[in-house]
Amino acid sequence: VKRVIAEEGDIVKITDGRVLVNDLPLDDSYVSPEYRSHDDWGPQVIPEGYYFVMGDHRNNSSDSRHWGMVPKRYIIGKVQVRWWPLQQSKVF
Repeated sequence: VKRVIAEEGDIVKITDGRVLVNDLPLDDSYVSPEYRSHDDWGPQVIPEGYYFVMGDHRNNSSDSRHWGMVPKRYIIGKVQVRWWPLQQSKVF
């Protein structure tokens, strides 16, 4: 499961692991400090019909930084339950 970070027409840039979408910092406070990366990527405009996705374990995630944008037609579901870590289990 990956998070949609940006959609068609957005500009994504990552500097030292800090994600900017349309020059605004992404609120990614949900990413634990030990999972943050120090990557640089972009800037790149997300093409029409595509999304930019990232995993929460940023320093060990295979995502749009590695294999590119995800076509809109491939996004078929929505997370409904988070079960790990147990103390943060939640139904959305």
